[in-house]
Amino acid sequence: MKARNVLDKRISGLLQDKRRMLGVTMLEVARCLGKPHSFVGLVESGKRCLTVGELEMFCNVLCVNMEDVIKQAKRKVMWKYESQ
Repeated sequence: MKARNVLDKRISGLLQDKRRMLGVTMLEVARCLGKPHSFVGLVESGKRCLTVGELEMFCNVLCVNMEDVIKQAKRKVMWKYESQ
């Protein structure tokens, strides 16, 4: 799998983890984003990549810093490749 795909999926997973930690539903996130419920499901499942603008909005809804999400995702991806 390409590193970009791994990074995209890791970001999706981190966003899903944060949403669950906050006890927020996918429907609530979708409403805040002005998107359909299916959009959040596709993002969290890794089937839909976010644009930079969408990632920023998603992070704002979850009260998380976008740069921190990207850094954390990169660390996990790099660790995965270094340990192989």
